[in-house]
Formats: sequence, structure tokens, C-alpha cells
Amino acid sequence: MFSEDVENEMMVESRQTLEKIRNKQNQTKSFQDRMQEHWSTYDKGRSFFEEYTPEIFESKMKVDLLYMDQLLQKLDNQQISEVEKLISSVYKDVKEIYEIMNVKPEIYGKNITEDIINESTEMIHNHLSKNIHSFLARNYYDLPVEKKESMYYERVKEDSADLIHENHNPKEVVAYSMKKCLMEDFVKNVCFPFSARCRLNYLLQDEAFGDVFDQESLQEHYDSFNKKLKSLSKIVAACV
Repeated sequence: MFSEDVENEMMVESRQTLEKIRNKQNQTKSFQDRMQEHWSTYDKGRSFFEEYTPEIFESKMKVDLLYMDQLLQKLDNQQISEVEKLISSVYKDVKEIYEIMNVKPEIYGKNITEDIINESTEMIHNHLSKNIHSFLARNYYDLPVEKKESMYYERVKEDSADLIHENHNPKEVVAYSMKKCLMEDFVKNVCFPFSARCRLNYLLQDEAFGDVFDQESLQEHYDSFNKKLKSLSKIVAACV
């Protein structure tokens, strides 16, 4: 027989051991629950998107390059050579971004699919030019001056100020700076049409995605994409 003090001590130790086991089980369960919650949060939006495939990206890129070709008509050979290198570099990031998101690459433009590449040169030109001109009109040419200023002022004021200080014509500088923004927006729309862009913006901020996938790599490629896009837009802005 154990003494009463020893028995009490053993009971206390037993209860403490049992409590530690329960706490550990609760912590494990809590971690598993949190991970399941993170995955469920990520997976809710995931169900709305088809998965990425290299074949679909290749089809998208063929159509995207047709859009780019339309934009470069007014450039000289030297500018075209420079732009082609930039576009190639831009699409390396675009590819990586779609792969990390595991989202089906989208083609920009209403009723535009990969089948357009099988149409005549004239039909391709007509379809894509219509989409380009519609975007430019909606976001620049058909806007009153006040609306343009409200849309672009914050984005152009720094670049415009630098160019004006270099004794460039202020009106021409502001117009050019706005067109740079316009081209940035258009090319970004071509690369990431609305639903893909919304998904991208969501995944860049979503903690659940960051717990499961390489969110840091996604951010790095998106930053790289935007940096190259700015360089590209400086040249293409002269075409619109």
C-alpha cells in the first residue's frame, strides 16, 4: 500500500500527464483544422477555374502575339527588335504566373478563341483591331479631359514632371505619359483577362494560398512582369 501522500502525488502527476496528452491532441487537431480551413478557403475559389496546361498556354500566346503585332505596326525595325525581346521576356513571367496559379490561361477579347489563328489575315486583323480600338476609345480617346485626368493623374505626375523639367512640351509629355499607362493596362489585360487577373490579385494576398503554395515566387514573377511591362509600354505608347 502506498501512503496517502504518495497516492495524492501520483494522482496529481497522472492528471498532469493526462492534461499534457489532451493539450497535445488539441494542438495537433487545431493545427490540422487550421490547415484544412486554409485549404478549404483556397479551394473554394479554385473550383471556378480550369487547370493550367502547356498546350492551352501555347494557344493563348499565339493569339496574344497577334494582338502585339497589331500594336507594333508603326514602329521601325530597330524598335520592333527591342520590343520583341521585351515581349519574349514578359511572357516567361506570364507563363510562370499561370503555372503557379494552376489556372487555365485566358485569351483576351469577347468571342476570341484560339480558332482565330485559322482565319484569314484580314479576318484576324479586323477582329483584333476592333478589340484594340474599343479598349483605347473606352479608356482614353472617348473620355473628356477631366475624366482622363482623374483616371491617370496619380500615375503620370512623377514621370511627367521629370520630362517637363527636361524642357519637353508639357501637353505632349502628359499625353505620352497617359498613353504609357494605357498601354500598360491594355497589355496587362491581354496577358491576364479579367477573371484571371482577379484570381491573381486574390492569390497574391490570400494567406491560405501562401500556406499551401509558393506565394513568394508568384509575387516575384508578378513584380518582374510589371517592371518589364513598364519598359515595353514606353515604346508601344508611340503607336497609339
